[in-house]
Amino acid sequence: MKSFNPQGIDDACKEAGLSAGTVKLHAKRIFQDVTSSVPGGFTVIDACRINNAGIVPCLDTNFKSANRPLEYVALVPAAGAASRFLEPFTGLVAALKSGDRQAILDQALAFRDISAAWPLPRLVRDFISEVCNARDAGSEGSWSRIIELLERPKALFPFSLRFQSDFTFLAAKLSEHAALAAQGEKIAGEVYVSAPGFKPAFEETISNGARRLPTLVLEQGGRLSTLRFGANGQVLRDAEGRPAVVPAGHGALLELFSAIRERFPGCDYLLIRNVDNVCGIDSQVIGAISAFTTTAAALIGAVRDIRAWLSRETNLPPAGATLPESLVAPVRVLSHFTSRNDMSAATNVDFAATLLRIQRDLFHSPGAVETGRVEDRKKLHELLRHLYDRPVNVLGQVPNSGKDVGGTPAFVRRPDGVQEKLCIEVGHVPAEEVESILKNPRRATHFNPVFVAAELPGGTTPPVSADHPYWSVVRKRFAGQDAYYHESFLYEILGSSSLANVVFVEIPRLLFNPHKTLADKAEHPVVF
Repeated sequence: MKSFNPQGIDDACKEAGLSAGTVKLHAKRIFQDVTSSVPGGFTVIDACRINNAGIVPCLDTNFKSANRPLEYVALVPAAGAASRFLEPFTGLVAALKSGDRQAILDQALAFRDISAAWPLPRLVRDFISEVCNARDAGSEGSWSRIIELLERPKALFPFSLRFQSDFTFLAAKLSEHAALAAQGEKIAGEVYVSAPGFKPAFEETISNGARRLPTLVLEQGGRLSTLRFGANGQVLRDAEGRPAVVPAGHGALLELFSAIRERFPGCDYLLIRNVDNVCGIDSQVIGAISAFTTTAAALIGAVRDIRAWLSRETNLPPAGATLPESLVAPVRVLSHFTSRNDMSAATNVDFAATLLRIQRDLFHSPGAVETGRVEDRKKLHELLRHLYDRPVNVLGQVPNSGKDVGGTPAFVRRPDGVQEKLCIEVGHVPAEEVESILKNPRRATHFNPVFVAAELPGGTTPPVSADHPYWSVVRKRFAGQDAYYHESFLYEILGSSSLANVVFVEIPRLLFNPHKTLADKAEHPVVF
């Protein structure tokens, strides 16, 4: 792999509408990864738990920021092509594309007994039934329609047999958001990220829904994509000779934050949920979501009040001065979530020490301890402003059933030696630490950030530089050869205490109800 020498990136990016600068960074990282020239890796020190202050309970505080009530926009990544979800049907799709009538019949017969138990589009189920009953591959005119249905994003598939066959994941999300708004949630609108070419289909589903909120559909275009590279660094191309474009990972969604801010200028934060995590609209679910959003709004509002004070005042109070009156309320809120919930101590110690204690005990910011050693009050003021200017991200973590392994809140050491709190992906955890920590429910008591409240910063630039360690190289076969591409991890970026004021909060298991395969069963009743 030392012959990996990327070439032709500029021409391929121009042809595909991608950013050449971004793709060149991706190619550089691929080279570093495949040649093992990246020094070190992530080390998990311990998983975050309630008993080590890494995770806090979801507290239903009644705190109201000095600002207006906070509003959120629901952001739903929904561009997935459902490759895992529809993996059983790859043979049928291949047979339909080849026109091999016997292969089509054989594939349909293989699903004769099980297709009725899976949530499929009505036309797909009817096609399989008709082919099996007639022992014939059916009309060629219907094949292209079946292929199109079986290559749709998961958002446009029915999610459950308990509802009508065309009640899709997208329709479920629309219903959930409408129910939240009807119950008084401060939800300003919703944003869906669709696969390329599927924006009209998304908008048609949305237009047919009832009680709609303001809605924006953004296609996964060049800003969210990258290129596949071959083993020697060449840009791969598809059967039609076009550059092989591939999604660049959920971390690329940060590129859309400015567009969301423009469409919803009053939005304070994003509530991010995967399209296949369907919770329903019963009162228990709505109550659990409301507790999470109330907690998130309290944390964001409190930090904003401190941020505003630090920005407004040019100097810190003298050493030993207690909290200004205007900051007692926000400090009280943040102290509720720390391991040492002692407001009498918080208001009767040095003002700067109180703000640093919150950064250390609640947000686990890597710079908090070093900042606390700074004696120059002007310099200390600048460092506190930097820490509190970072966005507030609240990640809801569900209790581990004892068998769950996935994205996990943890205290880690990064490749550059920085120790931080991070929602780390399994791909970044050494195998021995997966066994000793992530697969040990006594240590990894929580996992999977199924609900994320991410403060939406102002401005037009992405909230994080592209030069971060929260990425991986994917190795897959493409067009009969080894292919490599770069993807970044959204929940590592949002869940990094180096980049943001991060809080991991416990949310009930009933909010975790993913549908990853056609055979998945709901863990709890879903009510619509």
